[in-house]
Amino acid sequence: MKKSGAEHRRYLRHPATIPITVTLADEVTMNLQSLTNVSLGGLSFESEQPWKKGTAVGISFHPPYNFSKEVLKIFGRVVWCKKADDHFEVGVEFMKPSGSAVDIAQKIEEIYRRL
Repeated sequence: MKKSGAEHRRYLRHPATIPITVTLADEVTMNLQSLTNVSLGGLSFESEQPWKKGTAVGISFHPPYNFSKEVLKIFGRVVWCKKADDHFEVGVEFMKPSGSAVDIAQKIEEIYRRL
């Protein structure tokens, strides 16, 4: 019996809609993106541009109204990128599984909801 895509996932995904900063490994090129979901093993975000599979990235979470302050930064690599209407959906696998990424994303999203 063939398993569906959701059954192949190792980690439960948590939907999220908060801004994140994605930097290339050189930490010079920075892009503000919109997080779509996060799990212990990785996350996905929307981008105006395609991202090359295998690209090393740093993902930063910020409190609302203060993108100069960094609450958490995690590192990963792009594992997939697909075209979706007028944007791209990008999947990132964390270098080390991170429960704190899920916790931080949920807390920041709650703050955005209250605004």
